[in-house]
Amino acid sequence: MEPGFPGTIWFGVLAALFVCALPLAYVLLMVRLGKLSDHHVSDRKERAPLLMLALVSVVVGLVALNLIHAPTSVSAMILALIGGITVLAAVSLVWKISGHASAISAG
Repeated sequence: MEPGFPGTIWFGVLAALFVCALPLAYVLLMVRLGKLSDHHVSDRKERAPLLMLALVSVVVGLVALNLIHAPTSVSAMILALIGGITVLAAVSLVWKISGHASAISAG
């Protein structure tokens, strides 16, 4: 049986670093440097490379979690997120889609 909350909180914090904090920090840095139009990434051409970077960050996070033997439930959530990012990246090539709306509709 896997530990529940609060035993898994540090695994969640590590996951959040790779899933949220690092990609957001990259976006904010690129906006500040003038490489992205805005933090909403309104220009569709800018989205694919950013989503690929986010995907790499999430995969690296998954590897890190597996190396420290994170609970399967945490890894499963990351795997689901990888699937969502992949679909979002594919759709973003054709339509301007909201990542937040797609995540909420999946829940």
